[in-house]
Amino acid sequence: MAKTTWGRKETIIWPQHRPIYTYGAIFAAIVLTAVFLYGRLRFIGTPLQRFYMPVYVRTSIFGAFSKTHRSQYRMLFLTGRGNKPSPAMNDDVVHGKTMEPGGRIIPLTLSPSALQHGDDLLFRGPLRSYVDARLNDYLKVAVYKDDLSAIVKIPLLCGAGAFLILLPVYSAGVPFQAADNISATTAAYNADAQADAGLIAGDGGDVVLVNVRDYLCPNCANVPPGTGDMYNAEHPNDTGHSELATVFETAIDLIRGLTANRVIVGNAVG
Repeated sequence: MAKTTWGRKETIIWPQHRPIYTYGAIFAAIVLTAVFLYGRLRFIGTPLQRFYMPVYVRTSIFGAFSKTHRSQYRMLFLTGRGNKPSPAMNDDVVHGKTMEPGGRIIPLTLSPSALQHGDDLLFRGPLRSYVDARLNDYLKVAVYKDDLSAIVKIPLLCGAGAFLILLPVYSAGVPFQAADNISATTAAYNADAQADAGLIAGDGGDVVLVNVRDYLCPNCANVPPGTGDMYNAEHPNDTGHSELATVFETAIDLIRGLTANRVIVGNAVG
């Protein structure tokens, strides 16, 4: 007689066993990093630095891969009656609008100091071919006074900091040792780990303390080395590693849907 199976076979597992919170933290950190970079490159710096930023980024990228690669650019110049055209410098321009022939607008205008020197015309030069690496060196020295890597360093660090803030930190306690020969010492270290996690959580950090003492060899006083969860006095065997995986999976499941700054100690949530 055929065996009858009652109920239905579930094909959907929820919550899914995927690091969706880690993925979310990575996505949010990437978006925030892009916002930080845009703000740094678009709104911080002198008007001329903001004007040349697309050129500086492009020449930095191409110049890093090839010292001979050439691209076409229109550079900014100023001149006046009796003055030869010269490249615009930071002190020569301020934020404003300058109309070009054809109706294009340069989002800069001559500064008072440039006008005092007799310059009265700000214009883009003709489209010319430049070696990207050399033009990048010129912009670095004459306009930016720094490498592009140094300019974007702070936004990138802010993005990394946002990732660390968004991602919960899991910290393990200190387990027993086989035969529990130094019980007071391991207990003291475990108490220190709990106290540190509590301090971080109190300061707003999203930290989860996983008390492995509740899972890995909890009765080690009666377990000699090489038996139970322990391969020797200090290191777990395959069974012990499975117990460690279980406690961390339990900790992850416990904080799903909970607010931040939770500290998990064994099976309790504080």
